[in-house]
Amino acid sequence: MKRFLLLLIALLTFASATAYAQYAPDSKVHVTSRGARIFCNGERLSKEEALTLFSDYGGLDRSEFYSTYRKGYRTGVGLSIGGASAIVLGTMTTGTAAVVAVVLALPLAASDQPMPKALNACIYTGAALSSLGSLALLAGIPTSIVYRTRIKDLAMGYNSISSKKAELTFGPTASGMGLALNF
Repeated sequence: MKRFLLLLIALLTFASATAYAQYAPDSKVHVTSRGARIFCNGERLSKEEALTLFSDYGGLDRSEFYSTYRKGYRTGVGLSIGGASAIVLGTMTTGTAAVVAVVLALPLAASDQPMPKALNACIYTGAALSSLGSLALLAGIPTSIVYRTRIKDLAMGYNSISSKKAELTFGPTASGMGLALNF
């Protein structure tokens, strides 16, 4: 009877270890993100490699999400860069027109001639460029932050799914002493 009991315990231990090995994750995989870029164990993945990585994400295909989030992030960054450039260009246009207006103001005032209309057009154009740049910047910054966060959550979700592991313990259970396989 003792031999049978020892044989049964050995068999259960072997079967539990096999089940544990089946569910044990590859603990060497760690996915991180920086902006729209995905890194696996510190190495940057290409767009195709990232799409392949997320194509089997806990049994679901998340590669479309990654593509959408990546496009959204790039759109936000593009709006931010374009907006900042438009603000600088508008400010330079307005500033140049203002300097020219100040330089021309004294001679024109002495001769009773009106200010050239092209100068006013430059000032209005610069103000319009600065305004549009501000709007683009205000739209681009939150857009890039939102999509960067979504990409980061996608990478963290991949890590949490791949880090779930089975655990075989011996000790007190709900019905007494025994082996427990938790996964």
